[in-house]
Amino acid sequence: MESPPIIHRLLSSAARALLPLAIRDVIRPYWQRNFIDEQQAARIKAIAKLGPAKRWASCQSEEVDFWESVLRIENTDPNLWPECRARRSDPNRPFQNYLRELIDVAAGAQIRVLDVGAGPLTSIGRKWPGRELHITAVDPLAAEYDDLLRKLDIDPPCRTTFALAEELSAIFTPSSFDLVHSRNAIDHSKDVLKAIEEMIRVVNPDAMYS
Repeated sequence: MESPPIIHRLLSSAARALLPLAIRDVIRPYWQRNFIDEQQAARIKAIAKLGPAKRWASCQSEEVDFWESVLRIENTDPNLWPECRARRSDPNRPFQNYLRELIDVAAGAQIRVLDVGAGPLTSIGRKWPGRELHITAVDPLAAEYDDLLRKLDIDPPCRTTFALAEELSAIFTPSSFDLVHSRNAIDHSKDVLKAIEEMIRVVNPDAMYS
């Protein structure tokens, strides 16, 4: 449902101020599924008007500009996630509980995770005690994000490499990942259904995807 912009911003700000990150990670998917703010509504209208392929071409520079605003060390805007730079560049950030629940593996296992449309810094945590995590982050703007990270003096613990969501199987073999993850990215793809099909192709059929 669409929520009034002011109420949506107030609730978001309150959640960031009062709730621990672990709880926000759990409720975030439900929040994003049920509340649409004014920016999301505008994006939906643009996609409907232009079609995903044309919208994709027009929004690429917007993505780089957005991430530069978010990751600048001077960023203190609560609506631009000022904590994002420190959190995503932390090599010891825990692998999120809501993702752990999707992978049924015993202690000592190696886990392969693909983050599609990861942006300059993947949101996925890198440490799960007793398991060995291998995270692959991909994005069509990987080269531009490399330039951005150099500009902002950020050394990413997991560097994003180039791949289109619609062509994952051209780069990765079928069933090569235990989990395929995408956050705030599929709506930017050229072909949403094709992107989802490709994500399914490269995930282990005995695993799950989010």
